Amino acid sequence: MAKIAFLHHSFIAGSGIDGVIYELAKRLGKKHDVRVLTFRTDGAYSDVPVTVFKSRGARTDAVCGLLYAGEVRKELEKFDVVATQLYPASAMPHFPCRISTRHVMTAWGVQNIGRGVDKAYSDFLRAMEGVCARRADIVLAGCDAVRKSLEKVRPDAVTLYQYGIDFQTMNYDGYDPRRLEEKYGIKAEDRVLLFVGRNSPHKRIDLLVDMVDKIPDKSVRLAVVGRQDFTENKARLEEQVAGLGIKDRVLFTGVVSRREVVDWYCRCDLFVNASEWEGFLIPEAYAFRKAIVAYDAEPHRETVQPSRGILVRKLDAGMFADAVVTLLLDRKYRKTMGENGYTWVRTVLDYDRIVENWERIAL
Repeated sequence: MAKIAFLHHSFIAGSGIDGVIYELAKRLGKKHDVRVLTFRTDGAYSDVPVTVFKSRGARTDAVCGLLYAGEVRKELEKFDVVATQLYPASAMPHFPCRISTRHVMTAWGVQNIGRGVDKAYSDFLRAMEGVCARRADIVLAGCDAVRKSLEKVRPDAVTLYQYGIDFQTMNYDGYDPRRLEEKYGIKAEDRVLLFVGRNSPHKRIDLLVDMVDKIPDKSVRLAVVGRQDFTENKARLEEQVAGLGIKDRVLFTGVVSRREVVDWYCRCDLFVNASEWEGFLIPEAYAFRKAIVAYDAEPHRETVQPSRGILVRKLDAGMFADAVVTLLLDRKYRKTMGENGYTWVRTVLDYDRIVENWERIAL
């Protein structure tokens, strides 16, 4: 039995990486002594042991965490292995000096987008990612695209998909369409396009809104499910929807229960994602045999191959609309893609299988 720490700046529901940590920690905890170390938590993952350090604020923790990492480093010395995901957590085992705990770092890559301060910040994170990767004992890449980007600094990095699926909860059991109908007015004849994720500007929800406006069929509705952390972007999106006159066709749910997330996957006709960049495109929709339409960013190609969905070559609302309409009009084509996706995730992305691979590589 190993003593394993998962160190991350947050441990909250609705954050993709936090959810990965929860699923890994929950399963590894059946055989090992596992604890999550973090600065912020909402208590949603109460069945996993958690140590919470004092937070100076989300942005301060993310940028300046190394300046007050002494307490964290002292705690890490109690473990055999520390698993990290992002800076500054990935730097804490090494600065100002190396601790004895074995460090397993997962690299998700850093998007090269934005201007001014945002670009400077992304450049800084990319540089730190390289430094941390050089010093970690083991480097896991979230997808092949990220592994290739690390070849110069860590040619021994191993691709390990960690955004998996818990098939115990991600299924049709207990689904009742009346719940969404009563809460949101979703009707049986509505064609629902689903996006699940935070409203980060680079996820291009604005393009998805424009896409809906370009689809003539008024029964087509877009449901955006997830945290609305970016208040300025939230306001812009709401203004955009109002300006286009499609308030009845675009729904922002904010954070919802896990049961409701599952309900949305059960109910949707397609999953859509126009994000400019992701370390790995989360394919939960495939657990429900739903096809995916996404932007053709390199990491997305590992999830959405031609047999499982459509990749749109440009960030163009009209092209997204054309892809969506093509699949909505051809139910057999759409169903085949969803079935192919289900077969793939069952083979590759079952969390139980991911944990077995993580344990084999990291311990």
